[in-house]
Amino acid sequence: MIYFMYSRATKGGGALVKTTKSGGGTTATSSAGGGVSTSTASGGGSSQTSSAGGGTKSTTSTRSFAQLNLMTLGPETVSGSYHVHEVQIPGDRFNHSHDITIGSHTHSVTIPSHTHNFDVPNHHHDVTIPNHSHEIELPDHTHEIEHAIYTLDRLPTACKIVVDGNTVPHTAISGTNIDLIDYLKKDDSGKVTRGWHTIDIEPNDLAYINAQVTTKVLYAITRRRKLLMSLVIAIATQDFAIIAGDHRCTHISDDAIYHDAVIKVFNVNNQVVAGFTGDLSVTEELVKSFADFEQDATIEQVAEKLKGLTPSDAYLTIILSGVDKNGNIRIVEMGHRDNFAQHITDIPEGEVRWLSSYAYVSPNDMIEEEFAKLSECNPQEVAEMLKRIVAKVSEDDIRVSKNASIVGIIKEE
Repeated sequence: MIYFMYSRATKGGGALVKTTKSGGGTTATSSAGGGVSTSTASGGGSSQTSSAGGGTKSTTSTRSFAQLNLMTLGPETVSGSYHVHEVQIPGDRFNHSHDITIGSHTHSVTIPSHTHNFDVPNHHHDVTIPNHSHEIELPDHTHEIEHAIYTLDRLPTACKIVVDGNTVPHTAISGTNIDLIDYLKKDDSGKVTRGWHTIDIEPNDLAYINAQVTTKVLYAITRRRKLLMSLVIAIATQDFAIIAGDHRCTHISDDAIYHDAVIKVFNVNNQVVAGFTGDLSVTEELVKSFADFEQDATIEQVAEKLKGLTPSDAYLTIILSGVDKNGNIRIVEMGHRDNFAQHITDIPEGEVRWLSSYAYVSPNDMIEEEFAKLSECNPQEVAEMLKRIVAKVSEDDIRVSKNASIVGIIKEE
């Protein structure tokens, strides 16, 4: 089956949030920054001091001698002799002082344009951050979901398969014909219990799960064409293809004899999906052959191979949808009415086409009505719509169950 998941954001979340208290401590910056730096050249000019400092001062009164002697030599006399004149001045006559008066004045100081060299040694700084918290206000808000189909650049490395609570010893991310019989829930006699059984596939990473479960139901009547299948619907665009089928098979001669655990739709490979109505036993044999199909086989190749494998007298209708050799999606129908000739439905770009095989109640008018209600034509919306249509058909068609299986492909760009 193919599963689609979608959701929308819920409203709420506004609040005043405090971070936890932490972060206090002293941190030293790295040691760096030492060197000699020169300031910019500036500051030159002529400046005057303020007018101040005027007044009268007296020198100190001192002397350093006792007497001053002044002697002169007179001129030579007629008789040819010389004489001396001497004057003696006592020293205390020289004991005195001087008064010096300095008027109020200023000084002009001229400072030429200059620079200063600063020698900054290699150093660091200690920064102390006290223990603290921050308040963050988150207003009430919502988040929009960006709807899209994404292709991841990785695959899971393992997966876990659990059947009715029993783990299957298979962990590879791919496998073919994995027998689950030993892991199904059984009664005291060792027989598989009636009713619903669960299969959980749990990859260890994000993954698109393409799983196909084939069930074989044994009846007292086992000859071909005793059990018939009815409703299958295919819907396709140039972007995706989806096929839905209900779970009921009925006895060819009595519609009141039926079983609601039959799968009618399958992924043939990565490019093609298939649905079957009519003979259950022939369908089971054809589905077994899917393991031999190439994973990149086109819808033309799948159709040719199925035609070659189908018995000429089989009571069967086969509906295929998938990618053709030109990379376009189309629908192909083959049936017993004209010896399984291929009837091809091409799909113009931007349009939708559908095809159905049914028993008593046609779903075609319901499909048209439901399409008119869709807000957007995407795989998720179409899958949900097909579930509703199958359930609605089952209300008036005894050959149709209300539950449905859905498979599909999305064309890679």
